[in-house]
Amino acid sequence: MRASSLVRVLVALLSLSACGSRGAAPAEGAGAGAEQAPAKQAAVTPPTPTPAPAAAPRTATIIGIVRLADGESLSSWPDALMPRPPGDPVARPDLCGPPKLVDKQSARMADPGTRALSGVLIAPIGFEWVPPRRAVTHELAIRDCMIDRPFLDATLGDRIRLTNETDYPFLPTGGEGPGVTQALMRGQSREFTLDRPGPRTVACNAFGLACGRADVMVLAHPLHATTGADGRFRIEQVQAYQDLSIHAWNPLLQETSQPVRLNPGETRTLEFVMRAATVAPPAAPSQGPPRDPREGDIH
Repeated sequence: MRASSLVRVLVALLSLSACGSRGAAPAEGAGAGAEQAPAKQAAVTPPTPTPAPAAAPRTATIIGIVRLADGESLSSWPDALMPRPPGDPVARPDLCGPPKLVDKQSARMADPGTRALSGVLIAPIGFEWVPPRRAVTHELAIRDCMIDRPFLDATLGDRIRLTNETDYPFLPTGGEGPGVTQALMRGQSREFTLDRPGPRTVACNAFGLACGRADVMVLAHPLHATTGADGRFRIEQVQAYQDLSIHAWNPLLQETSQPVRLNPGETRTLEFVMRAATVAPPAAPSQGPPRDPREGDIH
């Protein structure tokens, strides 16, 4: 996705005029009628022009709401796709409440009356300029033995801070490889750097008790938002005078989009109606012929 400047500003060139003397004083000892020497003009080097910074294009704002289509039910992750620590399952401690279906849903019904959905990513496609933005840290917490947010959006370079607020030691991973060797006790945190774009899963799948999953979509630009508890979103500083496609996405919903062209200063309201996606469990790995142990292991 291109993020170069659309507007080029002409560089103002500075010029200096060198002003010499109208005449020089007569040479020492010269008579009044002696010819005067011509004035010597100082050489002036014009300064190197400094390019002006590219002006930001005029922008607009997109707001709106996302709803689940009538008659649709939310999908949930199959058990096989819920991260689980290796080895024998650990008994759920008494301090944790019973498992709930909502723990397996990355998008949730924020309001059954309006069918508004939380946890839906909204992002435009087709722009050529993005506003500057500093990296931020997104907060996640383990509460009642489960990660409290099922889905969040982030920008490349952001960080995630996961804090354990349960009286049970958890070993979280951020989708970057093997888990850590030290458990998070109550009140302790671990941070993950989002150093590559694309989907990522934060979970507790390194020895111990599972804590559900938080799906993170990392984008290379800051023009995105996730719907909140009321199903609404807001994206500011969207480039005007561009033919854009605004996409709504969640791993458990069918992606949908709308074309827009914004005027400067406009606030455009959009509504997305989405349908559930079918998520099948992964196929069982095929079993090949027995291996000759003399050939050694393959890693």
